[in-house]
Amino acid sequence: MKDKGKKIEHPAESFNKGRLHELFYNNQFLLVLSFAIAVILWIVLAFNDTEHFPKRINNVSINIQLPDEAQKSGLTVYSPTKTDTASVAISGNTLIVNQIKNTDLQVVPVSTSQITAPGVYQVKLMGKNMSALNNFDFNNIYPSEWSIYVDRAAKKSFPIKLPANMDKIDTSGYYSPGPTTDAENVTISGPETEVNKIDHVSIEYSAGNTALTATKTVQAPLILYDSSGNKITPDSYVSMSITQVNVTTQVQPKKNVKVLPTFTNQPAGLKLQGDSAFTVTPSTIQIAGPKDTLAKITEASLEAIDFSQINTTHNSFNQQISQLPSGCT
Repeated sequence: MKDKGKKIEHPAESFNKGRLHELFYNNQFLLVLSFAIAVILWIVLAFNDTEHFPKRINNVSINIQLPDEAQKSGLTVYSPTKTDTASVAISGNTLIVNQIKNTDLQVVPVSTSQITAPGVYQVKLMGKNMSALNNFDFNNIYPSEWSIYVDRAAKKSFPIKLPANMDKIDTSGYYSPGPTTDAENVTISGPETEVNKIDHVSIEYSAGNTALTATKTVQAPLILYDSSGNKITPDSYVSMSITQVNVTTQVQPKKNVKVLPTFTNQPAGLKLQGDSAFTVTPSTIQIAGPKDTLAKITEASLEAIDFSQINTTHNSFNQQISQLPSGCT
């Protein structure tokens, strides 16, 4: 008769149970297991024991307060900047330490009394508690020292000068008023010592090998120069209102056209027959403008002469060219 409800173990399952049973009775295995558990527990406890294992907090702001006399003399701190930070290690009551955030702390100089004039000063740093929490200590500051850079603030405006090596123009059939920039000046701010090194501002520009026959526009970075003509690479404390400009060299075709006078109050029926009635000097002028516009122009008119003002003693007039079509010069 078959046994009902009797559980039949798989040979592999029975084997695994046997192996596991043997491991727990193996002294060497138990020693290794105990050591591993002890290490894990030590790490967990060490991580939470902030009295014996300080907690490091990063991205703590560095605040430099200059002495009153230094501030009155106009000194400004350029380094550290507002984005510079330090790290601090604090220890103490675990419940308190674990509540401290980087915004609860500041890093400040031990002393700034030696800062009296523009220059670089090496100072030691210390931690400062800005929160209402206490019962913790500062153990270390990283970095422990800082080079404080101070100077008086300066701001100057410089005209942007164009170099001599600009593009040449094909003057045989084209006219250009010359290159222009979309900004005439640049304002430079920063430490007085650095700003005072700047004598003038120009652009970095490479002219083409062929003369221009069409308008050309390029972006050109600004270059700073000292009084000896040497390039200056501004440091990170110097700021510029713009760092590049658009340089445009307008080029238009040109042509010669005849100059004709015009009159007002001319007697009815009076016809003036060209050169026999008047002469114009110069008789032709050169104008430049868009190609399609120039094609429609054959003459340029002078501003009107009042015919009633003409007599035998007053028969010479200096007249301006009347308004040319849009885009022409």
